[in-house]
Amino acid sequence: MASYDMRFACAFLDLTPQQRLSHIIDTTFPDWHRHVNEGVNLVYDNACSMIQSVTEKIFGVDPEAPVPEGAEGESFSIVSSRLALPIETGHDQFNPDAGAFAPPGTLLGAARPFLFMFETAVRAMSSEDAAFEPRFLLPQTEEERRALGNCYGEVFSVQLRFWTQDLADYPARLVAFRETLAEFPDVFIAEKVFHAPLRKPLRFRLKHKEPFDEVETAVTAIAIGRTLAPQV
Repeated sequence: MASYDMRFACAFLDLTPQQRLSHIIDTTFPDWHRHVNEGVNLVYDNACSMIQSVTEKIFGVDPEAPVPEGAEGESFSIVSSRLALPIETGHDQFNPDAGAFAPPGTLLGAARPFLFMFETAVRAMSSEDAAFEPRFLLPQTEEERRALGNCYGEVFSVQLRFWTQDLADYPARLVAFRETLAEFPDVFIAEKVFHAPLRKPLRFRLKHKEPFDEVETAVTAIAIGRTLAPQV
């Protein structure tokens, strides 16, 4: 876990949920592309380091940027391990594995408390086979959601996927995804298509020393999110 100047978080939070999702896609695609071709190392420490870097880029963290006068002292934290966010969303597999937060109004807390949950960051970087589960973006019970919303001024929870369009079941997968979303009218969505040279075969494997062929591939990038505000 590391701390950063709060103004970087505020710049992200000032975007609409739709804009945030679009920004997340644009920011993370180069990392996804690189990790596909180089091979993703899912050794725990390496995975955490990878996601730490990805999340820093989402927030546009610039360690060299000067702190504006009068803004010293207020910070937010980025985490890259689900162990740092012990929040149950209803299914072990979909508990947050990355994110950021500013503690709510205490003497050391931020004037703008928030919680950002990036729930499947490692899977987005290491799999082409992971399904969306909008129900697990937030805790399942009303009591848990109320407690979370009342603790933080704003909660924004995201799932991210990159689906290569040369998957055999890509059309059916996309149809099933859209049907699932119909059950959750409060879910925000951003979708973009990229084209990039990806290694073939052996995608999403550890890096091999032998040469591999690349093929220009269409990639559908999708991010979904749900928000939660304080509840009475």
